[in-house]
Amino acid sequence: MDAINATGRAGQAALIQRVLANKGFTPGMASSGTRRRTRSVIYYPPASSAAAAAAAALLGGLTVEPDSSVEVGHLQVVLGSQFTMPVIQPAPPTSASDSAPVDGNATHNGTDITLNSSSGEGIPCVP
Repeated sequence: MDAINATGRAGQAALIQRVLANKGFTPGMASSGTRRRTRSVIYYPPASSAAAAAAAALLGGLTVEPDSSVEVGHLQVVLGSQFTMPVIQPAPPTSASDSAPVDGNATHNGTDITLNSSSGEGIPCVP
């Protein structure tokens, strides 16, 4: 599960990753978007609709949208400024590697995204 923070509030993507990891999802990349968004959405490949719906329910009923550009086995959670964390206790990081920085760039639907947080490269993102 990859998380993109487009809220303008620091740390939201990493927080979502810990919350969902505590509920059985495997963390992928956590990053900050280069542009702020209002709406939050979970993008998923067509074969992962059940996992997207489960993650959406845990995060307070986020909108889910199929997106064939999302890698199979991954979900992409994009947090907008209207996102409010539901009352869920996140699991603390289990090792120093949980917060290891990663730098890079990505694109979703033509939006450039700068990656600057943690990476779960090579780890499946859907339970």
